[in-house]
Amino acid sequence: MRAWVVSFAVAVAVSGAAWGVAQDSAPSAGQNPPSSPGASAPAPVAQPPLSPPPSPDSPVTPPPAPPPSTAPVEESSRPVRPGIPGLTDVPASPTPSRPGMPAPLPPPVGAVAESESTESILSRAAGLIEEKKYNDAKGLLGAVLARDAESVPAKVFLAQIAEATNDFTAAREYYRQILGSQPNNFEANFGMGRAYLAARYWRQAPFYLEIASKVAPEDRVAEVYTLLATAYQGERRTDKALEAAEFAVRRDENSFEARAALVALLVDSKKFDRSVEEAQRLVGLAEETRQRTPGSREMVQRLNAAYETLIRALTEAHNDLYERNARGEPTDRLTAGREARAAELLQSTAVYLVAQADVRRLLALYQPIVLAEKAHEYSPRDVPTMLLLAQYYRETAQTEKAVEMCRKALEVEPQNVRAQQMLSGLSAGGAGEIP
Repeated sequence: MRAWVVSFAVAVAVSGAAWGVAQDSAPSAGQNPPSSPGASAPAPVAQPPLSPPPSPDSPVTPPPAPPPSTAPVEESSRPVRPGIPGLTDVPASPTPSRPGMPAPLPPPVGAVAESESTESILSRAAGLIEEKKYNDAKGLLGAVLARDAESVPAKVFLAQIAEATNDFTAAREYYRQILGSQPNNFEANFGMGRAYLAARYWRQAPFYLEIASKVAPEDRVAEVYTLLATAYQGERRTDKALEAAEFAVRRDENSFEARAALVALLVDSKKFDRSVEEAQRLVGLAEETRQRTPGSREMVQRLNAAYETLIRALTEAHNDLYERNARGEPTDRLTAGREARAAELLQSTAVYLVAQADVRRLLALYQPIVLAEKAHEYSPRDVPTMLLLAQYYRETAQTEKAVEMCRKALEVEPQNVRAQQMLSGLSAGGAGEIP
């Protein structure tokens, strides 16, 4: 679930940076993120000067919420620039039983013994959520709520399932129930902020995210500030958005989402040289992560997204080198003295486009793998299909699967030369050829 949340943060960060809708300011719920000493150099890493966490009994007055059955037409109807590609693949939203209320929970799959502890049921539900078996998880969570109608862990899980299926109205309702008894609950405030960002209610989101920033566990601070940057940019508070994004990167230099959000904000703030530098770091980070997890489709998608971000930064930096006409529009006349910089940016763009093409080719192999796996399921003794799968697995660094498929082919045809050659090549680390 954590992986989905941070992927969502990047997608909203990029689209929100371009199409923020100005609204009235939300009530301040905490101190703003620390300011950096300058736009060109990040401040030293330091703990944010946040005030102590508020008392659980202290009153919390949330900003006015929109009617649950209506969406803000002027916000949601605007065209939205796509988020970073490959990071926002979520199922369609279920239909609530009535507007503003979560749908009824299904009965649990299998019997839940009275002797089974609530902790055990919640653990099973968490495993089902990781497997994206949301209906089964809902059944178990319903059993927990039957025991304790105010169970906070169960409601948090149900809210996160609603988020994962794009039912943000139901998610807000679950979080709102938690906040009624625990106004400073981290998961509820953070989740409420995410849900409002998903609906592009920029005015409401900062209130909850600022509370979350004050009570966040150490390993979640960067996540919160990444979303705060998005919320501030949605309100067109660009300086605060940059401060929040920079602080998120300082807290976790290996956060792909935080650095991607920072690059998007730097580009939209026309800080092109720094945006290119940060985007290059983003590509390096994505490549390192992919090498540590070979065969992961998600990591290939992330690397492709990083190249997309870098190429956009290079393109915007190059376009900024041209003269403007009286209306401030770019012309085709390069500004005098900027020829060397223009050539450098164009050459870099060409190199990275070729690199991205290789990544996209690798990414494109995952769809044929799905088809070939289904063909193998229907005809499990067909050797050409096995060899095709073996080659695709090899191309996508899924070496163990490739070896297994070659061995299966040799069980059917022990003298198959192609299977023997591929198995030998895999053992030696050879690339082989697509048959």
